[in-house]
Amino acid sequence: MGAAGVWYLLLLWLGCIGVGVCGGGGGGPVLVLEPPPKAYLSNSSGVTLRCAALATPPPTITWIDAAARTLTSQPPLREVLSDGRLWVSDIGGGRTRTSYRCRATNPAGTVISRAVTLTKVTSTGVRVVAEGSSVGAGGVGVVRCVVEGGGEWQVRAWLRQRTPTSAPIPLPDAGRYVYGTGGRLFVQDVGVEEGEARYLCRAAHPAAPAQALTSPPVAITVMRKFNRRIPPRVEGEGRVVEVEEGKPFTLPCLASGHPPPHYSWSREGVGGEVGGLGGSGGRVWARGGVAGGARASGRDAGGWRCVAANGAGTDTAHFTLTVLQRLRVTPTPPMQTVRAGGRVTISCVVEGAPVAEVRWYKDGTPLHPAHAHAHAPAHSRITLQDRDTLVIASVRARDAGMYQCVAANSLGEAQAASQLAITASAPSLQQTFIEQTVHPGPRVSLSCSSLGHPPPAITWTLDGRPLSPSPPDPYQGPRVALGSWIDSGGQVVGQVNISRVTHLDGGKYTCTAFNTEGSVSHTASLNVYGPPTVRGGGNVTVVEGSASEVFCPVAGYPLASLTWTLHGRPLTPTPRRSPRGRGGGLAITKVEAGQDVGRYGCTATDTQGRTATADFFLAVVKPPVLADLKFPGNLVEGMLLSVTCSLLSGDLPITLSWQRDGLPLPRDPLLTETHSQFFSNLVFAEIRGRHAGTYTCTASNAAASSTVSATMDVQVSPWWVVEPADVAVAGGSEVRLECHAQGTPPPAITWKRATDGAGGEEWVGVGGGGGVGVGMGVGGSLVVAAAREEDSGRYMCTADNGISPALTKTITLTVLEGARVEERVVNQSSAVGDSTSLRCAARGHLPITFTWARGGVPITGSEDEVLREEDSGRTSVLHLPATRRSHAAVYTCQVANQYGQDSATFFLSVVERPDPPGHVHVQEVRSRSVSLAWAPPYDGNAPLTHYLLQHWPARPPTGPPENTTLPRHLTQATLKGLSPGRTYHLRVLAVNSRGASPPSPTLSITTLQEPPTAPPTHLVARPHTSRPATLTLTWQAPAAHLDPGEITGYQIGYKEASDGGEGAGGVDDGWRWRSVRGGQRQAELGGLRYYTLYTVTVRAVNRVGAGPSATPVTVTTGQGVPSGAPGDVQCDPLSSQALRVRWTPLPRHLTNGPIHGYKVSYKRASNIQGSNAVEVKRTTNLETNLQGLGRFTNYTIRVLAYNGAGDGALSSPVHCATLQDVPGAPPAIRALAASEDSVMVSWLPPRQPNGVITGYTLYYRPLNAHQATMKEMVNAGVGGGGGWWVEVSRSVGGLISHARYEFWVSASTRVGEGAVSRVVSQSPAMDPQVGARIRSFGQVVEVPAGSPLTLPCSAVGSPPPSVTWSILGRPPPPSVAQTLPDQSLHLASVSPPNSGNYTCTAHNPSGRDEVEWAVVVVEPPAPPTLRVQFATQVAIHLAWSPQGDGGKPITGYIIRFQLEGTPPETGWKEAWVEPDRSSHTLDHLRCGSTYHLQMAAVNQVGRGATSRTVNTRTRGAAPRQPRHQDLISVNSSSITLHLFTWPSGGCPITGWSVEYRPHSRSAFTPAVPHPLPSDTDTLTLPDLAPLTWYQLRVTAHNAAGSTTATYDVATASLTGATLAPASVVEVTGVGRGGGAGLLDPHVLAPVVSGVACTLALLLCVGLLLSRGRAHFMKLGQMGGRRGKGGGGRSVSSSSSGVGIYSRSLAELQNHHNDSQEQLSPAAREKHEEAYTVSGAYEVCPYATFPAPPRPAPPCPAPATPPGDYTLHFSTFGHQDNLEGPPRTGRGRRGPGAGQGGSGGAEIACISSQQTLPISSAGGLRGVRGLRRKDGEAEGGGGGGGGGGAGSDSEQDTSGSPGDTLTHHPPRDTYKVPVRLRRGPDFSYHPPDSSTESNDERSPLPPRRPPHQHPPPTTTTTTTAQHPPPPTQHPAHPARAHAFTPAQPRAIRSSSTLESVYSVDGSLGGALRPPTGFSDSRELSEAECDRDAARKQQGRSHHPSGQCLADCVRIGQNILGTTDVDQTE
Repeated sequence: MGAAGVWYLLLLWLGCIGVGVCGGGGGGPVLVLEPPPKAYLSNSSGVTLRCAALATPPPTITWIDAAARTLTSQPPLREVLSDGRLWVSDIGGGRTRTSYRCRATNPAGTVISRAVTLTKVTSTGVRVVAEGSSVGAGGVGVVRCVVEGGGEWQVRAWLRQRTPTSAPIPLPDAGRYVYGTGGRLFVQDVGVEEGEARYLCRAAHPAAPAQALTSPPVAITVMRKFNRRIPPRVEGEGRVVEVEEGKPFTLPCLASGHPPPHYSWSREGVGGEVGGLGGSGGRVWARGGVAGGARASGRDAGGWRCVAANGAGTDTAHFTLTVLQRLRVTPTPPMQTVRAGGRVTISCVVEGAPVAEVRWYKDGTPLHPAHAHAHAPAHSRITLQDRDTLVIASVRARDAGMYQCVAANSLGEAQAASQLAITASAPSLQQTFIEQTVHPGPRVSLSCSSLGHPPPAITWTLDGRPLSPSPPDPYQGPRVALGSWIDSGGQVVGQVNISRVTHLDGGKYTCTAFNTEGSVSHTASLNVYGPPTVRGGGNVTVVEGSASEVFCPVAGYPLASLTWTLHGRPLTPTPRRSPRGRGGGLAITKVEAGQDVGRYGCTATDTQGRTATADFFLAVVKPPVLADLKFPGNLVEGMLLSVTCSLLSGDLPITLSWQRDGLPLPRDPLLTETHSQFFSNLVFAEIRGRHAGTYTCTASNAAASSTVSATMDVQVSPWWVVEPADVAVAGGSEVRLECHAQGTPPPAITWKRATDGAGGEEWVGVGGGGGVGVGMGVGGSLVVAAAREEDSGRYMCTADNGISPALTKTITLTVLEGARVEERVVNQSSAVGDSTSLRCAARGHLPITFTWARGGVPITGSEDEVLREEDSGRTSVLHLPATRRSHAAVYTCQVANQYGQDSATFFLSVVERPDPPGHVHVQEVRSRSVSLAWAPPYDGNAPLTHYLLQHWPARPPTGPPENTTLPRHLTQATLKGLSPGRTYHLRVLAVNSRGASPPSPTLSITTLQEPPTAPPTHLVARPHTSRPATLTLTWQAPAAHLDPGEITGYQIGYKEASDGGEGAGGVDDGWRWRSVRGGQRQAELGGLRYYTLYTVTVRAVNRVGAGPSATPVTVTTGQGVPSGAPGDVQCDPLSSQALRVRWTPLPRHLTNGPIHGYKVSYKRASNIQGSNAVEVKRTTNLETNLQGLGRFTNYTIRVLAYNGAGDGALSSPVHCATLQDVPGAPPAIRALAASEDSVMVSWLPPRQPNGVITGYTLYYRPLNAHQATMKEMVNAGVGGGGGWWVEVSRSVGGLISHARYEFWVSASTRVGEGAVSRVVSQSPAMDPQVGARIRSFGQVVEVPAGSPLTLPCSAVGSPPPSVTWSILGRPPPPSVAQTLPDQSLHLASVSPPNSGNYTCTAHNPSGRDEVEWAVVVVEPPAPPTLRVQFATQVAIHLAWSPQGDGGKPITGYIIRFQLEGTPPETGWKEAWVEPDRSSHTLDHLRCGSTYHLQMAAVNQVGRGATSRTVNTRTRGAAPRQPRHQDLISVNSSSITLHLFTWPSGGCPITGWSVEYRPHSRSAFTPAVPHPLPSDTDTLTLPDLAPLTWYQLRVTAHNAAGSTTATYDVATASLTGATLAPASVVEVTGVGRGGGAGLLDPHVLAPVVSGVACTLALLLCVGLLLSRGRAHFMKLGQMGGRRGKGGGGRSVSSSSSGVGIYSRSLAELQNHHNDSQEQLSPAAREKHEEAYTVSGAYEVCPYATFPAPPRPAPPCPAPATPPGDYTLHFSTFGHQDNLEGPPRTGRGRRGPGAGQGGSGGAEIACISSQQTLPISSAGGLRGVRGLRRKDGEAEGGGGGGGGGGAGSDSEQDTSGSPGDTLTHHPPRDTYKVPVRLRRGPDFSYHPPDSSTESNDERSPLPPRRPPHQHPPPTTTTTTTAQHPPPPTQHPAHPARAHAFTPAQPRAIRSSSTLESVYSVDGSLGGALRPPTGFSDSRELSEAECDRDAARKQQGRSHHPSGQCLADCVRIGQNILGTTDVDQTE
């Protein structure tokens, strides 16, 4: 606990004592001494746990276990001592671990300590084992020490045996050896000899170091050195490390690789590297692959970064260090006093991290408060506002006490307490009863609840007299019962229960709540009906001077009057005393004894004149008055004292009583209480501290009570709570000198230390903050942070509070200091040849032994290493007379004595010149700059001062290099100011104080080209003619193009003109860009907003980047229908036939053009009256009035906006009703004679009620009599409901017999009376017998099917007529209808067969009558016939045909639709369609998805059945996979994905997910953490490694699904060199399963095709050989001579198999995209041609064709001279194969043409990764050169060298990305061709740019004649004469191809590779490409044959047939035979 916590605890203690309200009159306990978090119990002795607390009164200390059970003494296991200590000798129960807490309790509350975990230490069953590891030579070895069966055992030392038989020697934690946390030993720079050494670890428990155990020896396995370079890879374990604050820690970064990597460490977020040992005072260090610290602190926590690097690469590891801190808790506030009912907040501030949990306790008991943020229940008063804040709402008395928060983490717990005290408060009523009036007999309950502190008592009175419970009934208990209790909320509840109330229980009931602070009451009447009755009440006593109300003890209710008398005479009211009326009492505002004492009488009279008189005597009593109570000040324990409480006035008898702190005085032999009639004395025979408190004297009589209080303070001298004792401690550890005392006032604790002064011993104060490492702890303890020998001595603790005697105790502190070095880390340097000395100074108890070692090997002394001791054996010196380089090492000095040991580490460096920087490599090459990086070299043991970066151009040769000075801390730099497209040489030197290092190997780089420099011109933008949201753009190519590379496309930029910004090149200026591929100079820009002004620009893009933008132009898109509806549509009724409709205009961004106006559509909500057709009103305003509407009719209203493009969306419907109006006339009325003086009148409600009918007015008058018209009001509910056709009837009585009357009726609404019905006349009956008549009206009734129907048939007559029903003349069957008692006919559920006429007949002897009902049953409509017209991507157009309306007009349609795959209960959606529509469009649907559709019609009856489900699908599909060359472009450090080229499949792409991985890893890495948005044109994956294979996994998403494509891509080197392919022959698309793969058409087709081609070829060869063997031999000899004399340079391959290796397609693509950051080459423009050219049959992509040679034999010449074994190849690259047919040469035949242009050729159908050899001479002119006519080749001859083929102007010499050196090696090994530079370094250059295709185009048109094989461009290369068969890739065993060697031919290459990056020389060995590589799905032979055949015009060939024809044609060319027609 920190100093702040100490002061908080003292403040709590002092505050409680000062205010005297801490619970029970004193302060709550404060723990000043807690047990430690951990304690250990050994077998030899027990352990004593100490605990102490301060409080007033003093607390009681007890101990509890983990289950909160109180511990008692249980010898011999444990003993609870009287001073609060707990001694434990054994845990018991066979357990090895338990936990205890101490608990301190006093009247104010209880606190508990932190938990102490007690662990039993034993070595039984413990086994120490060392585990070795395997490591390469030069790496870091690890030995792990494992303690089995020992929980907290730690490694004490590591030992090493040089050989298995030598003695073990302790290893220092220095040099090559690093003691790691977690029981690990790290051995740096492991040599081969390390395999002979053995390692042992010695471990012990911290509490029992003498019980150390040693492991058996173990060895480190040293692996052999590798012959190739391996990049470093850091092990993935232990990346998160936890360490306790103040403890050492290590972070191991162990990497494997060859050569052994070097390491650099840095802190994330902290600049600079972590230096070697000695930095930061030795607290934080880095030693090779291990970093660490001696004492972990909070600032060490966070991220650490380790970089392991060697010549083969780098790897980075990230570590997270978590520093565990001990927690400290401070309460806020430490104490608070509140009133009952208030709100309390208690907080605790937790310091330290991490915090695992915070628990809350009250008085030592766990609290479980609700969380305020977790919707705590309403009744939860105690809640957690957050983790550290406790809130108590509506504080109750029981909430007082001690509140603790206990914070915990893995290191232990910390606690703090806060005291809550409740101040006394007067009661307040929370709930009361109300006045009631009841009849006698029921149960009555009255209750009151009150809050106050102390808890109040509740009393009851009736009419001012105490209420007592009635005597109990032996059977039913007491009739009147009283009770009170405290509820769960702390309220005191008082209740009166009357089980059977009588009139005697009536009266004024009063509940009064009172406590020592006051009282409060509530009065209300209980009125019980009954006569006035006197209730015995007795006399009444009131207090003089108070206001009082006296009630008359007479029961009864209601009372008419109440009179009062005094002394038998009527009471005269006065302002001071007057009655309160008949229900009240006699009110006296101020009672006076002389005026108000007497006998009173009261007489109560009820409304019936009954009276009752009661009398009583009113007595007046004076309350008691006390004199003030005082205690003298400065009372000291031991004094005598008498205190008197005196009575001043009051009516006797009066009782006096005493309380202390609100409680009765306890029994005390030193305290005597004496009483008399007028006073009471307290006599203290001897004052003690326990007597302090607040004393209260209370005087009470019959009238009232009075109290006086005073506080008695007692000063008490200090006494020991924890007495100091002598302490002995080992040096370096923390020691606490405990000293705790208590007294009143609290004593001050001071410490002094004895020192030697001039006059003897002197005492000097300590702990006040002046001493280093010495300070005050909790409650007065003295804390020495790290005890040293000089801290030993005598200490004195004094506790003094000014009350004698003070406490003083002197103790002795003994520090047994072990041997310790003065400096743990020493850095020392020396120049070579100088002498130096290493001094190791130590302190501690003598004798001290010194042991020196270098690199872990002990030093015994020699002539070169001299050892001597100085300073009386406290210093050892190691002297080196002449320093050599071998002396540069880590030296350790081990010091030891009987109390401990320590060591010092000396880093001796020998200063010399640095080595050259290592691993210098190019990071990035730009057009005008290059970025280099290097590894820091060996600095020669002297800090580097700077680096020198030298550079000079390669051509022309210049003078000395230019030097650039770089700071020493840099390991990378960017050299600027270079020229684009130029080659430079670079090297780096390191410099220290001794001089400069040798230069690093020289690098050669070539800078890049630059983007276009001019913008496009003539930009024109105009709106699209048919799509208003689309713009059409045209432009011209840039006027000036300063050779930045051909334009590969354009980027269109656009933004709304309101976005601001004038430029078009900014990044944050609001521009959005869309890309256009190829060279097209027009585009459509769609998806824009309607009627919006846009600013548009365009810029050109090449392989490097984008150029400047054209001058922006502005254009406005066309109008579109409004895309939103008017908002906030409101309607208000104006009258019964008019509504006002208002709305708000559309937001500007939704108008899509100028708004012309608004359309208001409205219709009736139901068509009971009139039509429900939709009516439309146009307006240009924002409101309109709708006139001529139906009265009191509900309307549905919708509003839309329209513009020039059409109508917008309708708003959501609103409903509004017109106002009520007067109703129409009742349609029918009937008057029937009911008796001799009455007539029954019935009528029907109005057909047009125009509102809610409130009633009817029935008029009648005598006919032809001049009497006033009479009327009767009839309630609208008369006659019941059931429909407008159910009649209303009224019997009019009191009529004159034989007189005739007229009747008519009108209906009324709240508006007024409506029109009257027709007038009918009727007379009462002439005689008692009245003929039967029916008053009901027969009508036509429509009723929905399935609903009940009741037809009324009310008849009159005398005698009562009988009623019968018939349906179509027959009685209704009982199963269909039943006759009800009121003669109505009831049908429970009608159906269509129930339609018809229903007749009701009534008859009696005097007459007969009948009425007829026509029942029409209507139904919901039949389901319509639904059909789909067509569908688009986001909409489905529907049409339907209704199939019947069910008898009522259709009011609308409901379309139900559901997306397939959604749950039925949640997936269905509905759309409403108006009844006049027969088609509808469902829009905003998901593209490319299947929907289920249903439809139902609706009429007034309801919703009809649903139609059958129609399934349809919106247009569109999942995205299609793009081609590799369209999507991907690469350079040395990045891969760019041109996502805009991805085919959408018809549904807009919604996003992309991009992942990638190097082939060396199995897991993919997301390129971005979230999916890319749909408007992403390109994505660049940066920071990739050069010359590395990557696999990309790209997923495109749209509404219809997702498509995942996988591509394998190889990055180039920084200079353009690329990797070889995985295999020359590679199969793509092979099935996964073994058998299934063979059946895959992509595998089966090429196999069958290859077999057919092979058989045909063998047949041809056999025939040709039989005819032309001699001719072959002749041509072979001629070819040999020509080859030798042609002057061409040949590259030979001897018979030993040494050949030239080719570059693959992927290599070419990498080169093609080398260092390009934006788009692929302009071959995309050519790519479009490949799909428009029709004609010739294509052999396959990536076929290999011959260049036509001079005539030569097809077989190898037997006598070819050495050096002339040359074959010539020309291979289509993937891109070139798709560009269309190469142009046929038209050159003049020259001398090189020879005797004919024909020559041997090899054609094979292969995949994108295959290259086959063909013969070539000079250049390929076309297949026409293969056809011989008149002995000459059509395309000219060939050659190179001296045999020029023809004019250069007519020869196509352009290169192609597909050009390559091709050869098939005899084994699966690949290398890039190199030409190594002599010397220690190497240079490399990008391939010559002549291999790129230029802008030259053949003058021939792009169409190809049939059956002419397209020749490639003529970059030719050389390879061996006899290429072996291609190596089969292991993943594709099914593929095979036949090869036939062509004749040897020597030819000069048109372009040479000056220098190619040497794989062996740069990265340590041959790079072996990944297996199974395929950059995209390529076509098989069958597929390419099939596709090519489809392109033929008018004919098709089977692949095998074509191969046969090719074979015949080739053979004829070779033999010189007659040309075969192409149709063969």
